[in-house]
Amino acid sequence: MVHGIIASAEFLMVSGERKSVKPLLFYCNTMPLMSIADQRRLTFLRNITCSTNLILSTLGRLCDYDYRSPAAVYNINCVHVRNSYIKSAAWSSFTECL
Repeated sequence: MVHGIIASAEFLMVSGERKSVKPLLFYCNTMPLMSIADQRRLTFLRNITCSTNLILSTLGRLCDYDYRSPAAVYNINCVHVRNSYIKSAAWSSFTECL
């Protein structure tokens, strides 16, 4: 597995063409930084909104507009979804772009 990743990286560096690094990120089992940041922001806002603390949940509902924009990118329709669903939606959105 590691040899294949190194070979892919060498191919991207040696070839004179501009290639996308998305396949390399996919084989390394990681996502682009913006996808990771969106995923963490969504899980953070979801955790605040679903908190049992009244102040935090109220603040989370007031920040609903911060949630809707990245959620629309990953086709997430509701704040009350599990964190694992947010992570899988971000990953599937990344793999569809390949």
